[in-house]
Amino acid sequence: MPHAEKVLASQTEDALALTYAGHHIAYIGREYQKGLTTLKRAAALNPNSGTTEMLLGWVNIYMNENEAAIAHLNRAERLSPLHPHIAILHGGIGNAYFQMGQPERAVAFYEQAMIEYPEFASNQLLLIGCYWELGRRTDAAWMADWLRAKVPDMTVQTFVETRPQHSVDFRAQMVAALRATGFPDQ
Repeated sequence: MPHAEKVLASQTEDALALTYAGHHIAYIGREYQKGLTTLKRAAALNPNSGTTEMLLGWVNIYMNENEAAIAHLNRAERLSPLHPHIAILHGGIGNAYFQMGQPERAVAFYEQAMIEYPEFASNQLLLIGCYWELGRRTDAAWMADWLRAKVPDMTVQTFVETRPQHSVDFRAQMVAALRATGFPDQ
């Protein structure tokens, strides 16, 4: 956080520095509005940055502003269809749909993201919840085993403490899916 705050204090016109500082402030610092404001400033300085649009999308996800998130993430993909973090972008769209109560739409984006970046644990984690919500118990269990192999100390408490999303329903669905697929509470 001190580095992100230093970027803000510098009054920089560096859009990329502001982009990363804004996301850091929202994700790590949980100061969502401050992070969003910083990212909007970055977007004003460089309106054609796929990275800025992608992270604007993610901060909107944290704030449970899912339609705005999808709009930013779709714009990011139009601006940068070969973005090096395209899987994170697609996972974000999946996350927004999941939070909107549309796990069937979310799964398509998560599965695409898994093809693009199969080792990204967030997509594995959230696929567990989507599969569980859709009644795809075998797929949920398989994805849970895959995630456990990657993150053997994963617990429900870890999920609750580390995920910045505010959606109460999303968090409850994920907690239920994690418990049902064998993750311990602590």
